[in-house]
Amino acid sequence: MAEQEIEAHLARIFKEREERELAREPSLAQIPRILLRKPPTQAQSSLPQQELGRQARARLREKMSNLVLQHMELEQMWGLLKRHASPPHQPTDERINWDDFSQIAEAMPQRAAESYFSAKHFVLFDLDAYGRIPIVHFFQWAMRKNELMRTRAELELYDSGGDGWLTENDLQQYVEDLLPRLPALTGLLEAFVHFYKVTAVRKFFFFLDARRRGRIAIKEVLCSPILQELLDLRRPDLSADDLRSNWFSQESAAQVYDDYLTLDADQNGMLSAKP
Repeated sequence: MAEQEIEAHLARIFKEREERELAREPSLAQIPRILLRKPPTQAQSSLPQQELGRQARARLREKMSNLVLQHMELEQMWGLLKRHASPPHQPTDERINWDDFSQIAEAMPQRAAESYFSAKHFVLFDLDAYGRIPIVHFFQWAMRKNELMRTRAELELYDSGGDGWLTENDLQQYVEDLLPRLPALTGLLEAFVHFYKVTAVRKFFFFLDARRRGRIAIKEVLCSPILQELLDLRRPDLSADDLRSNWFSQESAAQVYDDYLTLDADQNGMLSAKP
């Protein structure tokens, strides 16, 4: 059908529809019709939301970075906890009650007080007969929470889409930047780095991307023991047994690489389904 015929056909359809509307409601002949704009397409309508999402994620990254306590502030927290320990005192099991706990909140920076020293944080721990909580347990919890916020703030920096998800490329870049901060991987051969990054990232996606969407939510990465296993390599005191049992260690990565080369019978760099 020619273009002119299509236009004529559409014009007839619109005219017939208007005639039916006038027959049903004659007042439409006197009341002017209101022109309504066509609704924006899905692509057009999603742009403002995407930009708003990126700005929100940027502000969240900034907020979380500001909440992370530095080493000196953690030392200050520990010193204050020790000085404000509540009686009766036991050198091997110091504890603190709510009143003394509140005094620490006043001495710490405001962001630390809000994140660690409110009533909701105090009641996370079991109280003894004197209404006290263990200082050591509280401080260990505070360090874990602080490290979790630090890691989340770091991962947010690699969120290329600004939507709270990480692609394989995002996670590979994170692993690459993390390598110099892992003492257990000191001496990793430069030629082996690419294989190590790919292997490490594939473990994350194998377990956390069951639907094969090609991306993982940052929250899922943070909650996964896989990330903790990787970050354990930051410890300089890992024993030989610890390294052998850690999937991300040099020993484990080299073993995976050797197994891959053994299975790659034709040496084409790919594994086929055939035995």
